[in-house]
Amino acid sequence: MSKRTVLVLLALAAAAALCAAQDTSLALEKIVVTATRIAGTILASPDHITVVSGDELAGALSAAEALEGAAGVSVSENGTAGSVQSLSIRGSTAAQVLVLVDGIRLNDGRQGGADLSVLPVGNIERIEIVRGGSSALYGADAMGGVVNIITKDKAEDRFRLSLINGSYLPRDAVKVAEALPSAIEETVSASAMDLLDTQKLSAALSTELGQVDLVASGSFTRAANGFAWYDSQYVGDYRRRVNADLLGGDLTASLGLPLGEGRLRLRGQVSYQEIGAPGIISTNVDPDYGALFSTDAGQQQTLFQAALSYSTPRFLSQALTLDSKLFYKYSRLSYQNPDPLGALEVAVDDSHQLHTLGLEASQAQSALDFLRLVYGGNFLVENVFSTAIGEKSRISGGLFLESPFYLSSWLTLTPMLRYDLSSDFPGSLTYKLAAVASLSETISLKASAARSYRAPTLNDLFWPNDGFVAGNPDLRPESGYNAELGITALAEGLQLNFFAFVRYVQDGIQWAYTTIYQPVNIGEALYPGFEADLELTILKGLRISAGYTFLYSFVLNSSGTDYKLADEIRAGYAPIHSLDAGLVLEIGRTRAGIKAQYVGQRYSGVEGEFGTTSLDPYLVLNAQYRRAFSERWSITLEGRNLLNQVYQSLDGYPMPLLSFWVGAELTL
Repeated sequence: MSKRTVLVLLALAAAAALCAAQDTSLALEKIVVTATRIAGTILASPDHITVVSGDELAGALSAAEALEGAAGVSVSENGTAGSVQSLSIRGSTAAQVLVLVDGIRLNDGRQGGADLSVLPVGNIERIEIVRGGSSALYGADAMGGVVNIITKDKAEDRFRLSLINGSYLPRDAVKVAEALPSAIEETVSASAMDLLDTQKLSAALSTELGQVDLVASGSFTRAANGFAWYDSQYVGDYRRRVNADLLGGDLTASLGLPLGEGRLRLRGQVSYQEIGAPGIISTNVDPDYGALFSTDAGQQQTLFQAALSYSTPRFLSQALTLDSKLFYKYSRLSYQNPDPLGALEVAVDDSHQLHTLGLEASQAQSALDFLRLVYGGNFLVENVFSTAIGEKSRISGGLFLESPFYLSSWLTLTPMLRYDLSSDFPGSLTYKLAAVASLSETISLKASAARSYRAPTLNDLFWPNDGFVAGNPDLRPESGYNAELGITALAEGLQLNFFAFVRYVQDGIQWAYTTIYQPVNIGEALYPGFEADLELTILKGLRISAGYTFLYSFVLNSSGTDYKLADEIRAGYAPIHSLDAGLVLEIGRTRAGIKAQYVGQRYSGVEGEFGTTSLDPYLVLNAQYRRAFSERWSITLEGRNLLNQVYQSLDGYPMPLLSFWVGAELTL
């Protein structure tokens, strides 16, 4: 994207801001809670924040689909429905982004990252995205940012039923199968069943039972994920994806009721999925380890979680609040590959169970007009039972203090401080200093600097020594430092953000060969860049949106090798240019929209290192049409990847070509 184009967009946005500033009654009242742990407007929050509403999730199979258009945020996918979906913010790894559900962490202590594919979308009220390090408030893993998924709590007295069908264009293709010690190719004919590849049935109930609000939702998904794509790298023909099927369902329920001056809420979720595990698309077969793809490997995922929370704006006094959460989570991942792997002749049958019990509490004290105290902490116990690392436990906790100083009617300075302890790695002190200057009723200038950290995973610490690989119990947490300066304009029909930032990562955890292949603290990288996003209502019912991210990366140390800035060694999955644009038109009960996403060239790992490949840039165009025939029922038509692009979000995992989706929804 040229500098001239960027300047034109910014000039257009600035002109719109001047016009819109005359009427400030609309979006200024949008309330967010994630950036400071206390309710406030987007203008008053000290970070670059994006809010995704529940309406934007209509027709989505997962929460990740609604996050792809946010500036500075990228979604990595292992393919189709049911595959792992993870987030990156400003070039971070997935394990450096903390994902919360109603303020409770989703990140897995065994593996580190959070998989958004396990989250049902039917009961999501909104999603708040906070960019930049936030460990000073939330502890481990918030180096790149925080994504807080807030679910529905209040009853709306309705029942909703929806059905979605996804179709791929049938075509003749090649199927690659295992025939150890090699691979074989087989031609398969086009199948009309590709038009019925994916179905998702969802139901949601929202009703009042006396003073109790009951909000429940459930879904069932079946997908063959048998699309064909042009594989120019290995077969030189259209190739069918095999063993990527999905069968699963979920159920979520929430009970909320008033208690005193506050609100008590009990929420639970259970889900189960059976998923094929096709592996990467390489047809190469290693004589020792066998094929990297599989036609019969599979996995099963089970998730159960329950949370009891209580919040009140007045606790014991008018100047004191309380927000508390007690939660339990159980997850199980089982993986089987019945084929012996090459000469080692080792079939795989692994199981990993994780039990998590946690308590979080925070309070805000506002006795003084110019000063507010926010403090709290958390306690977390994680127990792993794994066929790979055995039985392991982690006990961790932390305390934080935040104190906004209202220095004047237009200037707020907020220092934040937190200390965390863990049973299996050294403690970490994190901090953040943020400032917000209100230049007018519609424009805020924001600046912040912070230190954050990521905890080593239990796999990193305790992977057993098998003579080839081993964990490292002496690992230190990764450290991250970031600073940003930006401006937010918010008025009737307009939201504009422009932020410049820099991230520095130290002691990055990388698997490297020492006396054995194991994780060590050797990674170091610098990420400067800027991001801009715009939402603008031009005419009644006509809305445009655009986001652009410029991200440069400099690897300073990797796998024991030092680099200089002048070497310009790029980090993995950090495209220099990313652009999103959308147009939505609403007339009466009809809504039509089109959305484009461009992702520039990037590397699968550190540039120039063994095994790193270059991934081509891609442009994906999607369109959606929604028609409500009455207040009770509506239909949705959607075309995805209209340009029929062959691309990969993650190296070795192809994304579908052109597909069509039809949905119907009934509300009673």
